[in-house]
Amino acid sequence: MQFNLSHKSAKLKAFQQLGYYAEKGFIIDLKKVENTRTNLQNRALHLYFKHVADALLEVGYDYIYINPIDGDFIYIPFTGDLVKNYIWRPLQEKMFEIESTTKLTTKMIDEILTVLSLWLGEKNKSVTFPCEFDLLVKRMNENDVF
Repeated sequence: MQFNLSHKSAKLKAFQQLGYYAEKGFIIDLKKVENTRTNLQNRALHLYFKHVADALLEVGYDYIYINPIDGDFIYIPFTGDLVKNYIWRPLQEKMFEIESTTKLTTKMIDEILTVLSLWLGEKNKSVTFPCEFDLLVKRMNENDVF
């Protein structure tokens, strides 16, 4: 069972459940669960990957794939997925030993954003994390509202 103790009703249910277990003499194991990102934050994160890709393209960076057949370099324009898998994910694995972006807390995301912002700053690029307004505009553009 999981209870979000920031809500009064959930806190009450948690105490009731704990009282029941204490009365029955159960052994329980408490675990603190950090908040992971919301769906809105998830969309913002993927929009951020796209913005980083665009910034890298503006300064002339491509992802370089080495062809295993002949060893030739294949230059691929950066995409949001390439940023996620070959820039963001290696950072999160080195910093937190976490493979999946779904397991990141908002604090971890902030720390990775700081590292990436410093790196991009060295390339004279600044990419801010999208806000709700940016997501709304993106959604409206996707639905041809403008």
